[in-house]
Amino acid sequence: MNVGANGTFTDQYLSVFIRNREAFAARGFNVLLIDKDTSLTEAVNFMANLKRPVTIVSTSASTRRVAKALLAGAKPDKVVLASGMLTNLSGPAQSVADILQKPQLLPPTLVVHHRDDSCRYTNPAGVAPFKTWAGDRVREVVWFDGGSETPTGCASLSHHGFGGQDEELVSRVLRFAKANDVVQYRSKGCRTRSTSLWLETRHSPLL
Repeated sequence: MNVGANGTFTDQYLSVFIRNREAFAARGFNVLLIDKDTSLTEAVNFMANLKRPVTIVSTSASTRRVAKALLAGAKPDKVVLASGMLTNLSGPAQSVADILQKPQLLPPTLVVHHRDDSCRYTNPAGVAPFKTWAGDRVREVVWFDGGSETPTGCASLSHHGFGGQDEELVSRVLRFAKANDVVQYRSKGCRTRSTSLWLETRHSPLL
């Protein structure tokens, strides 16, 4: 993200979860943006020390990074895979299913995809076989239609990046993150600030 000493950054600022970070924070979530060289395991542990549940939210190439972190032992409570590189039908790059091999490594997972995503690495055709492979680990698949498109299919403001659909996307992710799906980390009768980990990386050279 090309983070400067004063905390500002100049790269990927239009990416869907970066441009919506304040919307998530305004809804009561602790928000942490993760750059490419940060350990996801350490980041999850840091956020868990603040408050569980911790939700990793990833998009595009960073969905593969999440898979690698899960394989290495990261323990988030939930995962969101948006415009993900999910299976071999998603495109020519190594997929989430390829990396994980075992769906049991997935925590409760939300898959979000646009029906007209034209990025060659995140073809919508990869979603159905991923849901079949992952079984009930995928709690829900949310399909988007409409929005805006750009000449570059993998761009942040295209269907791939849910251009023109920020409010609906934020709402869908929040609904999943707030759902009482990880009861072992919650205290009965206690209302607390939710903890979420929002993941963004620089786009892969493939993109």
